[in-house]
Amino acid sequence: MPLLLLCVRAAFAAPPRITTPVTDVAGAVDAEDEERVASALKQLRDDGGPQMAVVFVQTTEGQPLEDYTMRIAEAWGGGSKELENGVVLLFAIGDRRSRLEVGYGLEAKIPDSQARKLLDQAKEDLRAERYGDRTGERFAPSTARTGRAWPGNRRKQIETSCRTHRKLRPPLEARSPAQPLLQA
Repeated sequence: MPLLLLCVRAAFAAPPRITTPVTDVAGAVDAEDEERVASALKQLRDDGGPQMAVVFVQTTEGQPLEDYTMRIAEAWGGGSKELENGVVLLFAIGDRRSRLEVGYGLEAKIPDSQARKLLDQAKEDLRAERYGDRTGERFAPSTARTGRAWPGNRRKQIETSCRTHRKLRPPLEARSPAQPLLQA
């Protein structure tokens, strides 16, 4: 079984390696747009915001977009290890799909609903194949508004999550075997 999983994983192409703020293996943006977006992302980082990378690929080669983006983010290791504030914006040009992957330290500040809204706002530019036109202008300011993800905020977020979880279900020893996990 492990050999089979290894073969299946090897069948998928390796995601691109991020070495600059903009990684364009699809040839989707010209050098001027790439430099402009990279400059905006560097400024975002220098101003204390999250570290963000924009990646353009032609296709994910049948891999689920979420898995492919996560593999890119994990291999990159962007953002602060302590703060977990890396952000990867992936455009799969040929697949006509995009994804914004947000590090754990920013999830409370850039929830899935905001990420979806940002991607939806970019649809018109993507349909018109204007990949570099407004990428930096649209996403960098939105992630800049998140401010810094300080470790104290993360601790508070975890503590709040634990309190909420305790409200959803009583401690294990207080439940009878027939009692549901979630209470109405």
